[in-house]
Amino acid sequence: MKRLFRVAGYPAVLVFLCAGIAAAVLAFGSLRLLTSGLSLMRMVQEQGWPVLTHEGWPQPFRVAGFGVIALSAFLVFRICETELVARYRDWQDR
Repeated sequence: MKRLFRVAGYPAVLVFLCAGIAAAVLAFGSLRLLTSGLSLMRMVQEQGWPVLTHEGWPQPFRVAGFGVIALSAFLVFRICETELVARYRDWQDR
């Protein structure tokens, strides 16, 4: 597991590709987080809090799940971005 996060050993193209995929997943997760959160708020506003105990109980877990996906994708993106910036600065100093 520790080796997986050492992106310094991977080729730059693979790190760039990983950052691009993470950015796409981040965009999708953020969009789904926003739409799920808004639909949950609208459902509670229209039907009241008891709706969560009857048919809407999985909705908060879905919102939390999309939040975890978006946060994880952001973390992977930042790791890849930091590595690419470090490689660029090393190249620039040569």
